[in-house]
Amino acid sequence: MCDLLRINTDRGVMIEDGKSRFSIGGKTIYHFVGTSTFSEYTVMHVGCVAKINPEAPLDKVCVLSCGISTGLGASINVAKPPKGSTVAIFGLRVVGLAVVEGARIAGASRIIGVDLKASRFEEARKFGCTEFVNPKDHTKPVQQVLADMTNGGVDRSVECTGNVNAMIQAFECVHDGWGVAVLVGVPHKDAEFKTHPMNFLNERILKGIFFGNFKPRTDLPNVVEMYMKLCWRSCPHTTARGRWCWPCRRGSSKEVNADKLGTQQRIASVGDDHECFLSKFKDRVNRYAPQLELLTSSLEFLSQVGIRKILSLQVNNSSNCPTSHHHYLISHHHSYISLLEQLILHLTVQVQDPSVRHAHVVNALRRFKVD
Repeated sequence: MCDLLRINTDRGVMIEDGKSRFSIGGKTIYHFVGTSTFSEYTVMHVGCVAKINPEAPLDKVCVLSCGISTGLGASINVAKPPKGSTVAIFGLRVVGLAVVEGARIAGASRIIGVDLKASRFEEARKFGCTEFVNPKDHTKPVQQVLADMTNGGVDRSVECTGNVNAMIQAFECVHDGWGVAVLVGVPHKDAEFKTHPMNFLNERILKGIFFGNFKPRTDLPNVVEMYMKLCWRSCPHTTARGRWCWPCRRGSSKEVNADKLGTQQRIASVGDDHECFLSKFKDRVNRYAPQLELLTSSLEFLSQVGIRKILSLQVNNSSNCPTSHHHYLISHHHSYISLLEQLILHLTVQVQDPSVRHAHVVNALRRFKVD
């Protein structure tokens, strides 16, 4: 974040004239961290406004402007866990869950959630947490518990509670020599962080972070696009703006009446979606995986065999109800899309050995009984 806006967050007034734009009953009300977005209407510096994809659902992407981006950036921009590393996250609320997601995307093999409320563990598991630690369940300090679990300490830790004791624990639980601790939570103004100087001499690294180390105007639109491309897949539902969600967007606010379509037309419709998706899919592979040539055979195999086999199976076993048959095809088409996206995570992030990649393809296809 630039110096101009970083300083302005504590002023409570506009940069241009040093005055507030808000009042109630004649009494001045000051701006909150430069944006005052808890109000229905606000006035802010142009540098605080980012232009995003107009098709993004505002009731969803609004949370990307603070908590989600802060947690996601803490993982991928600051902690930067190497593939196969171990990460501990202190605090499993909104920001902490975003940190978990970032660690999963980065390829961490063990993601350990630390929280005093066990009820949060199950939700964190959905985001990628592999293990959980509740400090209440142990007599030893939690940093010692984590050190025992990970043969000396975790590779990365991220603290999201703002509790100074949790901050100290997050720093002291990382492995000496290479461990990195990132502090995200905002502590009480009178809190003091105390640790032994030897923790620094042993080459542990402590970092602070603001807004996930993102540049709001340039990076926030990219975070929105990440959400649009990877998470917004509730098709065949349409968006509030009347557009189909990716990857089956058709630019129409009206759903197709399946009863008026013949079987071949329905198959062609699904096939068109497939071709459109595969094109977008290959583009994404090209962006995220320089070794695109290593994936060509797998993609061609899936393209030529997978979708055709699924469609032929459904045609041969079609019911007398065109509508249910159409929905059945759509269901399997989206299962196929899900399959492809699971494969890309394995093939481009986690799997290097060609034989293992082939095994992933075979095992995934067996889930759909495709030989």
